[in-house]
Amino acid sequence: MAVRLVPDRALASPMAFNLKLTDETEAETGEQISIRNGVLVHQPLGSDLPQAPLLQLTRAQFVAAITHRPVPGEVPEAEQKLLTRFTSLFKAPSGNFGLVTPGP
Repeated sequence: MAVRLVPDRALASPMAFNLKLTDETEAETGEQISIRNGVLVHQPLGSDLPQAPLLQLTRAQFVAAITHRPVPGEVPEAEQKLLTRFTSLFKAPSGNFGLVTPGP
């Protein structure tokens, strides 16, 4: 995900939230996701982290959101706003480049 982050967008919109994937074993702990100084940072949730909004999604919902596809199921409005703001910071790579180009 970090390679898809658009630095100019990230610099203009720092944010932090706690992410729990409800259908994963890691859901018990979760991750804190933050965008600061134009960089995506994630770390396991712990008591030493500052408070942040909670975003609870299934893995399928999270993957759909970050790949800019329709999110399956219901997502509460407040969480949807946070998710939309987060995903607006990313752009898919063009993919239109040659892996091997002929030499001179």
